[in-house]
Amino acid sequence: MIVPVYRSGVLRKIGLPDSLSVVRHGRERAIRDMRSLTGLPVIHRGKRIGRAVSVELTNDLTRMRGLYVDCGLRGSRFIPEHMIGVLGEVAIIAEGLGQRANRKNPPLPRRALSTDGRLLGAVSGAMIDESTRNVEALLLSRGYIDDLLGGRQWVRRFTVNRDSGDVIFPAGGGAR
Repeated sequence: MIVPVYRSGVLRKIGLPDSLSVVRHGRERAIRDMRSLTGLPVIHRGKRIGRAVSVELTNDLTRMRGLYVDCGLRGSRFIPEHMIGVLGEVAIIAEGLGQRANRKNPPLPRRALSTDGRLLGAVSGAMIDESTRNVEALLLSRGYIDDLLGGRQWVRRFTVNRDSGDVIFPAGGGAR
């Protein structure tokens, strides 16, 4: 199923929202674009420890694994998902400092294929549920021209090939 793209009051470069609310099973849940977390200040015990540099996802792209934080002269740190208290609109609250770590290979972009092996484009982003830290949808980019003409698509149904790391979308419900 393709998630509709909601346009917010403040348009980003490609016209996608930073966050949106989804009502599922009678409960409203806030879902955030992982790119909107980049650059937010990270707060621990009331003190700013740095800025979020990137979000790390699990290898199967189903959950947020943690967050890399640039702490200035103190170097970069990795804060695991269980040590992140709140993913707020203006700041991220951390329950711990995490550990010193250099950023590993980014999980995105990845090649996007259909079930019959056709190249669909690249996965360039993810929507993360703020409360459960699960990945709700992936952002499919079909190329520069197609992105400008038709926009990028949020796709909810996908699998990941463990050997190659390619993202496979089902023919019927993946991408148009």
